[in-house]
Amino acid sequence: MKNFFKLLALPSLIVLLTFSFSSDIYAQKSQASRYEYSISGDPIDFLNRDAFNATFEFQTAKINSITIFGTFYHLSSSAVSNAFALGGSYRWYPRIIPDGKRCIEGFAVGPFINGIFHKNGVVFGVGPEFAYKWIFDAFVVEPTFRIYIFAGQERTAFHSWGLGLNLGYAW
Repeated sequence: MKNFFKLLALPSLIVLLTFSFSSDIYAQKSQASRYEYSISGDPIDFLNRDAFNATFEFQTAKINSITIFGTFYHLSSSAVSNAFALGGSYRWYPRIIPDGKRCIEGFAVGPFINGIFHKNGVVFGVGPEFAYKWIFDAFVVEPTFRIYIFAGQERTAFHSWGLGLNLGYAW
């Protein structure tokens, strides 16, 4: 099952990276350096924990955005073997780092919530999220950090914090 999971997710990652490098379609927006949407995945989390996740972010105001994310876990825990998570976050892009970046680029902070669904029940997680997003000709590189406060059955099967490195595409 573990190899099947990696074989299924690998083509998805290849497709995501293919779209990430094809920025000629949005050349005018790239030159203006104004992005309003991004889609990304975390290959480090996939290689480290057998968790495949994807995140979609869209700008809602001048310094705000909303993210929607989903994750499929293949865990080696005796309590939980497979799980699916669905969640979202509200991000602020404050101007505390004078780097000239605009929403959805640069430093972001905000709350997140997610639900992790598995065979024994549901685990809910909330907490703060911190991220910094670089966009290079529509290619997204975004390290993230989350602190989880869990509630629900089998919550000890999941980490109380998470580091990630999202790679993807912005337009």
